[in-house]
Amino acid sequence: MAQQAMYEQMVFPTRFMWGYGGKQVHLCGSFTNWLETVPMAPEPAPNGGSVFAVVCNLPPGYHQYKFIVDGEWRHDENQAFIQDPLGNVNNWLFVKKPGSGGEATGQGIPIPQARQ
Repeated sequence: MAQQAMYEQMVFPTRFMWGYGGKQVHLCGSFTNWLETVPMAPEPAPNGGSVFAVVCNLPPGYHQYKFIVDGEWRHDENQAFIQDPLGNVNNWLFVKKPGSGGEATGQGIPIPQARQ
């Protein structure tokens, strides 16, 4: 029981990246109650371009999120996405607890490659 409570308080660094252009990119999601936005910073991409990235500490479980690119809500079609009951399309991810499923602990989402 104490161990379960400890897991409920744990958070895991989860990296989000947007590699599809824009001048200003923010992240918003269920983990911010869809109210706060998290600014993303540009950084060099392996292909010589640039991507926007941020690391958020998320608790285990399912999370939905979207990017706000130059004021427009966008989802990444190359990551898992789902339609919510209101018809909005959001990306989603599952952050695993340590030791669940016998696999290495997930860091949330795989890091997407920038489009060329």
